[in-house]
Amino acid sequence: MTAGAGKLASTHALVLLSGGIDSFVALTLLPSSWDREALFVDYGQPAAALERSASRAIAHETGVRWREVVASISEVPMRGEIVGRNALLFAIAHAAISGNQGSTLLVAGLHSGVPYSDCSPEFVEQSQRLLDIQSAGQVQISCPLLAWTKSDIIDYALGSSVDLSLTYSCEAGDADGCGNCESCLDRKRIDVRS
Repeated sequence: MTAGAGKLASTHALVLLSGGIDSFVALTLLPSSWDREALFVDYGQPAAALERSASRAIAHETGVRWREVVASISEVPMRGEIVGRNALLFAIAHAAISGNQGSTLLVAGLHSGVPYSDCSPEFVEQSQRLLDIQSAGQVQISCPLLAWTKSDIIDYALGSSVDLSLTYSCEAGDADGCGNCESCLDRKRIDVRS
């Protein structure tokens, strides 16, 4: 799904690339001929170092420019919802877009099947309205996985050229995976299917 006031004639995309499966798949859905750039945001999450490494590896493998922004949230939970996370990521990404880029597609791997309000179509639409005001319509949010479930994403990744070994997913930041968080449970489903 792409939200926005109108069609954006852009071939520049800034992808919020966490290093996980969802953002990697979202990146692969962009035309390789586009000017694609990856942005990793370290907001103090427990898995930041391992996510950063995976994000860099994915960018390198796909030939995408990579950069990082460091922010700070006072208390980031080890697992579960981080209230305001996607709003923060959209705001940081918008601030990171260079003024001379012209129009830009801001790509995120948000998907359905989660209880978080900041992964809903309504959230994306409201975020787009705010960006339309701030960017004069020059930044458009694209969440191509918004109608996909995690199973859809995994099926797509396993059936395409997405190298899941490059990704990292564990909310606790455990190098081997804690085995208990939703991200680790998703990894177990991948291992069973592959």
